[in-house]
Amino acid sequence: MKKKGNAAIFVVLIFSILISFAAYVIDVGLVYAERIKLENAVDSAALAAALELPNKPQSAFEIASEYLEKNGVDEENANIVIAQNNKSIEVEAQKQVNHFCKDIWGK
Repeated sequence: MKKKGNAAIFVVLIFSILISFAAYVIDVGLVYAERIKLENAVDSAALAAALELPNKPQSAFEIASEYLEKNGVDEENANIVIAQNNKSIEVEAQKQVNHFCKDIWGK
């Protein structure tokens, strides 16, 4: 019984596992980076709009929309809510992230 090829098979298996983990780490990093960008966009929109409250709620809404657009957030995926007393604003947004290495897992 010869064992010459066993090391090569083992190395190929370990290498493919390492490549898969590296791809996973890249995808997680991309999601994290996009999350930070989205969080900064939402925060800047809320802070800029809050300067117009309570006197100009419509202007605050427009400014929040403008800041979201400038930061690459689709208005369809954002929700801007101004309180009834015009003293606070809430900005929420979602973003679909395209995974760089998702084809490795077939999803």
